[in-house]
Amino acid sequence: MLKHFNLVVIPRLNSRLENTRLDLWKANGAKVWFGFQSLYASKKDLPTNSKTIVVINDPKLKPSVFRKATFDQDGNCLFDQKTTPVVSVDWLISSLKSDQLKPTDEFKFELRPSFLQPSKKQLKNVSNLKRKAEDDDNDDVSSISKTERLAKRLTVNNRSQGSDRVGKGTTNIEIIKIFEDLIQIYESLQLFDNKNAFKVNNYRLALKAIERYNKPIKSSTDLKSLSKGSITSHIDEIIKTGTFEKYEILKKQTSKNEMMNLMTKFNKIHGFSNKSSYKLIKAGITKIEDISFNEIYSSLNKQQKLGIKYYEDWLKKIPRAEVSQHVDLITNEARKLDPNLKVDIMGSYLRGNSTCGDIDFMLYKENLDDPAELHDLLYKLVRQLIQVGYIECELNEVSPTMHKFNGGSRLPPGDSYNYCRRIDIISVPYKELGAARIYFVGNDIFNRTIRLLASMKGYHLSDKGLFKVNADESHTLLESFDERKIFQLLEVEFVEYSNRNI
Repeated sequence: MLKHFNLVVIPRLNSRLENTRLDLWKANGAKVWFGFQSLYASKKDLPTNSKTIVVINDPKLKPSVFRKATFDQDGNCLFDQKTTPVVSVDWLISSLKSDQLKPTDEFKFELRPSFLQPSKKQLKNVSNLKRKAEDDDNDDVSSISKTERLAKRLTVNNRSQGSDRVGKGTTNIEIIKIFEDLIQIYESLQLFDNKNAFKVNNYRLALKAIERYNKPIKSSTDLKSLSKGSITSHIDEIIKTGTFEKYEILKKQTSKNEMMNLMTKFNKIHGFSNKSSYKLIKAGITKIEDISFNEIYSSLNKQQKLGIKYYEDWLKKIPRAEVSQHVDLITNEARKLDPNLKVDIMGSYLRGNSTCGDIDFMLYKENLDDPAELHDLLYKLVRQLIQVGYIECELNEVSPTMHKFNGGSRLPPGDSYNYCRRIDIISVPYKELGAARIYFVGNDIFNRTIRLLASMKGYHLSDKGLFKVNADESHTLLESFDERKIFQLLEVEFVEYSNRNI
């Protein structure tokens, strides 16, 4: 039953009961770890796909114990809080008892803000980095907030790249993007050759050092935590030329590698990761249309099977004009359900992109903060959209307790855009509207940047709000409703949505 699950169990109790449970979970096919850091230590892939579940083994779990298992020493969270369920151990107990997987939403473990804030030691590390950067700054820039300079560098300056980039206009973001791409390549290669595992780890460590550095990198020597070697020489080469030779050669080699091309193709199927794509390759599959006729198909989960079915549709970019029609349809249906119900478009559409990969919506109602009521409204809206034929498939269970919906939708027959499109709808308490907008508008790099800025100032920013971190590690909410006020509290000029495409 648990064959396709990676269970990250927190904490380790070392009791006889726990050992019995572990044997049972493993016997049912699960892979078990005690914290995400152990995966890095052993140079294994961090499981980031939808099959990863964080299992809380103690109802009285302390925030410090949770952070120790889920944060690295520099205060970086090691799992995607948006896509990785965090559940009580009761989810496993109930599922195995009934011999049927239960919805994770019913066993969700509520993480208070203190669970998701780096420890004092981690914050001190960040503070020391900030202090050092401030000491190194020139006097002639004292009139502008260093935090604001960082935000501007990652937005305005990044958009003005061009022929002037080489030698003086390269930003940290360019280095980050290249290193992230390189990590993805090596993550695929290590499945065919284990010697690439240490390269993944080394580039991840370098990437963290780059992301922590709060000034434009002029030379690899700025990154004191990196030992001189091939990676530092790559950084210097990127600064001078915008890329580096080894990276370009590797891209060309992998583009001509049949196995890597298959991996890239299969990874584009919704629900597939490097490991699941590798299994297809090992099974001798070379065409997506052949997967359904192979014995491996029966081992795939619902999301992967739908990903195969709608591969062509979900791969196509969605024109902005088509997204607008989806917006009109959903807002009209929401109005029928409740005249005061709001469903706002988010993501790349709100950032002004001409095309979108999927369609993201945020559901809320003025002055409504009760999660149960919000979840029920989302459930009723989804049921209504199914009844009118708009929603064609569901990627998660549709129930009155769901806080988000993931699935596929299609405009009415006869419309010029006759494709099934990926759609996500998330319910948000009205009081958290501003913080949620920052999070769900994106993009990812912009969000990571603004969260780092908050951390350097002793705050914690999430989709729930901006919190002050107190000396005892408790959190005090400063703002969650007003998006612009959050920027003001961070002493950063408000960045328009269209300028957040970093």
